[in-house]
Amino acid sequence: MKKPTLQSHNINNEELNIYATKILDQMRTNSDVFIDPTPNLDKLETILLEFQQAVTDAAHRDQRAILLRDEKRKELLRVLRLLSFYVAQVADGDVSLILLSGYVPSRTPGSTGDNPKPETPRAKPQIGSCAIDLSVKPWRPARVYQFEYRKKNSDDPWHIKLSSNSRCRIADLERFQEYEFRVSYIGKSTEVVYSDIISSYVY
Repeated sequence: MKKPTLQSHNINNEELNIYATKILDQMRTNSDVFIDPTPNLDKLETILLEFQQAVTDAAHRDQRAILLRDEKRKELLRVLRLLSFYVAQVADGDVSLILLSGYVPSRTPGSTGDNPKPETPRAKPQIGSCAIDLSVKPWRPARVYQFEYRKKNSDDPWHIKLSSNSRCRIADLERFQEYEFRVSYIGKSTEVVYSDIISSYVY
């Protein structure tokens, strides 16, 4: 059964920061699914901020700062590990729910082959509806298509919408704003390989 993973054995501090930030953003965005996380997200945010500051302070190679950074790293991983148990309970093996949390699902034992880069992503605005229709070239082994979007030229986190087929509609966007989109296949491999980013205005 699929479970959320930490990837703590081969993840560096920068990657850990990105991964933890993604989990925090995704679980807050999808609070209707992850209603009462344990530990709560405020605790995750606090230790994440402390870890980020410790990484900055350790850049000067001060030994005490390095020890503090490593201690904060362990604490952040501990919080992420405890939170992963909560996500595993909510998801109950559902890959789409694990992805919604920001965690990477565990690999299927014995699975081989990487997911290919999605080809020919397209975005078609629906005039007057504040919606965009997205599509990508179908890939038969795909279990789920992971579409992502955000305002163009922003530092906003990517919003995720999962689809069981190669098309989906993103609704309730801001009119006359330009958005960017990307998509990935989720198959036997849990590796995420994104398409080229495409852009479109909303009308």
